Amino acid sequence: MKKHLLKISNIPEAEALLYCPKVNRFFTVKLALSYTCPGCGLKLKENKNIKRVLDYSLSDFFKV
Repeated sequence: MKKHLLKISNIPEAEALLYCPKVNRFFTVKLALSYTCPGCGLKLKENKNIKRVLDYSLSDFFKV
């Protein structure tokens, strides 16, 4: 199973991009410790279902 990927996009605004592999889309979310995926509705916890990507290269999103 592929993990959801989280990319920090704007630190001052506390925004991040969340990639959902089930619907193959990106979503903008606020930074938090746990998330509910807007695409598939799955409850995500930080270390179990999410991989953080800090580099600004979008090709890193697809390296799982």
